[in-house]
Amino acid sequence: MLTFSSLLVLLSTTNLAQAQSDPVVTASSTYDSRYLPTNIFDGSCETSWNSGGYPVAWIQAEFDEPREISGVIAHTTQVPLVAYTVHEISVDGQLVHTWAQVTETKTNIEALFDVPVIGRTVRVTTVQSPSWVGWREINFYFADGTSYPGIAECLGFVLDDADDDGVLDASDNCPDTPNPGQDDRDFDGVGDVCDICPFDPGDDSDGDGSCDSSDPCPYDPDDDADADTVCGDVDMCPDTLDIYTVDQDGCDMVQTLAAVCPCDARNHGAYVSCVGSALSAAVAEGRIGQRDRGAYQSAAARSDCGK
Repeated sequence: MLTFSSLLVLLSTTNLAQAQSDPVVTASSTYDSRYLPTNIFDGSCETSWNSGGYPVAWIQAEFDEPREISGVIAHTTQVPLVAYTVHEISVDGQLVHTWAQVTETKTNIEALFDVPVIGRTVRVTTVQSPSWVGWREINFYFADGTSYPGIAECLGFVLDDADDDGVLDASDNCPDTPNPGQDDRDFDGVGDVCDICPFDPGDDSDGDGSCDSSDPCPYDPDDDADADTVCGDVDMCPDTLDIYTVDQDGCDMVQTLAAVCPCDARNHGAYVSCVGSALSAAVAEGRIGQRDRGAYQSAAARSDCGK
């Protein structure tokens, strides 16, 4: 399998300047004369092409004769600075690679072909992005060891592939685990092979070993410690004893009465009246029945609260 390390060895022993004559560079559109299509082949990552619009937009290079293309590396420019984007590489109209991943402005994405793709015209089409479409630099690598336009400074420092999967570390969503397909089914920027929760973009928010999508309490590592069906992160009464009279805040009837009708009421009658109103509401909500209401009301009447 072709890797960037082997590609660099080949490139280091041959002419990196550029592949024969300059290609004809065209684009779907251009914002203005500061952002010309040819900027992406000038060897500088301080200049860029900008289409002046949103997807779909494309830029292409047409060489004077068919070339054996073994790789493409591109330096991004976008706003929002980090976003999920989709870009397609085609050679002579045939789709040969798709970048579908979270990209960040001023970083590199690349594609390597195990078998060189032969053609004259290479087009990069942006089909999905929240940003206007543009690139700072694009570089083509050829099977004969040449490249066009040559390794720009902003592209050269990332030519590492620690897991030898053909994807550069800088854009590899699992840089230490081989995954040439870069599958990321939950689109969280972490590849499936190294994602603890490959179907869940939130992964394991509370760190309890259960993925959010299957965790009954995704933000509560204790998963409802008092078993009152209200998760601890929103439970106003995390030490509930009577789980059968719990309200939406996780408080049982005793806890509710203590909060609504404090024992230091101005007088005993006011306290008993408050308890009666709270119990009526609880009955209406279905938290308690009439028998329980009578028991709570009698307990309030016998109490010293408000005396």
